[in-house]
Parts: sequence; structure tokens; C-alpha cells
Amino acid sequence: MAEVSRNVIYTLGLDQAYGADGFAPFTHVIAGFLMFDVNEQQQLVVNGSPEFTNFTGTSGLISSLRQMGIKVMFSVGGQTATTSGWQAAAADVNAAAKALVDYAEHWQLDGFDIDWEDYINGPQYDCVAFLSGISSALKALRPAYLVSHAPQAPYLYPGWSDFKDGLYQGVMAKAGNNIDWLNIQYYNNPWYVGQGAAEQQQKVAGFSGTPVFPSSIVGLVDGSGNPEGYKLPPEKLVLGHPTTQANDEVSPQQQDTAYLPAQTVADDLVTPLVSKYGTSFGGVMGWQYWAAYSSDQAETAWGDTMAKALGLKVPA
Repeated sequence: MAEVSRNVIYTLGLDQAYGADGFAPFTHVIAGFLMFDVNEQQQLVVNGSPEFTNFTGTSGLISSLRQMGIKVMFSVGGQTATTSGWQAAAADVNAAAKALVDYAEHWQLDGFDIDWEDYINGPQYDCVAFLSGISSALKALRPAYLVSHAPQAPYLYPGWSDFKDGLYQGVMAKAGNNIDWLNIQYYNNPWYVGQGAAEQQQKVAGFSGTPVFPSSIVGLVDGSGNPEGYKLPPEKLVLGHPTTQANDEVSPQQQDTAYLPAQTVADDLVTPLVSKYGTSFGGVMGWQYWAAYSSDQAETAWGDTMAKALGLKVPA
């Protein structure tokens, strides 16, 4: 079984100075982003974002985090990744996987997080085959490396788009043994996530409403609403939430944001899931480490709150 419960944090800092101590509450740090692209010869290449370059270029950071027992991963894709890059990777998943492994080995990282957000153009290639195929190719190359994915909540909702059983249900059915967990983005999709704690208890955690909301944690575990009754194990499910309102993917000026204060997330969503599943619950993911994209204020206190709710040791 994969390590549970996890306290995962993404970081997208660009100009900020990183210090390892601020990551102490977290079990996994995911630096973003690497992106598939094509060169002038239309060959597959992998490029690092300025944020990734800043993270890996901070002297001693990765080694210090690993010495603290924190797993360090990198995210692949994100909102700015190009369709042409994803298509090139889908055309040769073995080459794509090898390119990612080379990056991980060079920077002495612990694994990969696939943040595929090419759903609008997905029908141009078989996205289920690609997402499952690259996961299996990565594990075949380096079985010890971690492989996670970061689907948005709709990707797990049966009947979403053209996917009767849910897009990621199909991915997990094909390659679940090669995917350690899903960092589910319970934000940026108001109808699938809800507003306020009461709605999120229903649509994120799954502890209210009849029937159980199918893309909630409880709904995914018991297969609620899935035509094939497909179920996902709780240890594979990590509840993703914005750490601040500024980090909500929906504009903070709108009223339909997913953001909730950290203690509310802990009390109303995380603690009930821990009570239900114990250490089998996959954990929590925060987007992101900085209080905002251009901020130099770290969200270490958010991590402390989640660690306590998960029953993990909270640093002194």
C-alpha cells in the first residue's frame, strides 16, 4: 500500500526564496511545472517552467527536504501546457516517460504528478489510453518512483463529457496499480464542488445528500452513481483544496469559490473522512504553498492544521 495519510503541497513560487523548514508539516512537496512540447523538427521535448527552474535552482533545497523525510516530486502539465505537447507525448508514451525519468534522476526527485488539463482537445487522441499508458510506462522504467495524478473533480463524475463511467475511472481501471494516488482538485468547478462547508460536506467529502454525490470521496469509494459500480480505494484519494482564497482557481472576486478557512476544511471535511477510513484515507493536498502566486508568505500554518487533522506529527 502507498504511504498514507499524505499531507501534500504544491508550490508555484517564482521569485520567492525557498527555505526547507517551512515545508516541515508536509509529507510530499510537488514542484511545478514540466511541460511536454515539440521542437522545430516536431520532436517531443520537455521544458521546465520558470517556477520549476527556481525550485530546482535553490541550492540545497531538494536534498534538505529529502533529509527531512519529505518526498519531492514534480508536476507535469498544468493549465499552460500545449495540446501539441500532449499529443506528441500521447504518440510515444515510452519516450515521454523516459524524458520524465531523466529529469527525476538528474534532480534526484521521488516521482511525478500528471496534471492533465487538455480535456477540451482530448478527443484528438485517446486520453484514457495516454494517461494510463504513461503511468504504466513510468512504473515500468522506475518502479520505486511515485506516480500521482491531479484530476479536476468533473473528471471523476460519471457521465462527464463523453465518459459514461468517469474519465479517471477509466484511467484507474486500466492503470490503477501503477498510480499511487489522485490529488483531486476540489476547486475551480463550482457545481462539482459546492460553496460553503455544508455543500462541500456533500460534494467533496460525501457525508450528506441522497444519493451520495458520485465524485465526492465517499462516492468514489462506494461507487455511487457509477453505471459499472466501479469503486476506488480510499488510500488512492487525496482531497485537494486551495490554501487561501487567492489560490482558488475561480477568481476570488466571485462568490462561488471553493475556498474555506483551514480549520473548517479540517473540521468539516478531513476529520470525518479520517474517522470513517482511518489511516486508509489518502490524505490532503493544498494548492499552494505560497499565500498567492506573487506572495512571499508561506502557508506552513495551513499544513500544520491539515497534519493535525490527519493525525500526523505536527512540527514543534
